[in-house]
Amino acid sequence: MAEGPVGEGSLEQQIEGIIGEIRGIKGVRVQIGKDNEVEEVHIMASSDRNAKQIVRDIQSSLMVEMDYRLDHKKISI
Repeated sequence: MAEGPVGEGSLEQQIEGIIGEIRGIKGVRVQIGKDNEVEEVHIMASSDRNAKQIVRDIQSSLMVEMDYRLDHKKISI
């Protein structure tokens, strides 16, 4: 898992920016815990994509862009 943010902005802002670019995402909010780890990711998505595919896209995007491994259980769609 990434030690800290890569590039500009807070970890929360970076993750929200990456997730916000995924097709079908209408809104995203990330909650970061005291240990600087993601606790929850709340997603509002269009109904034209399967929730499981969106979760996989979120995990893949964060891994590719930030080398950040996110447990699917922390993602709520």
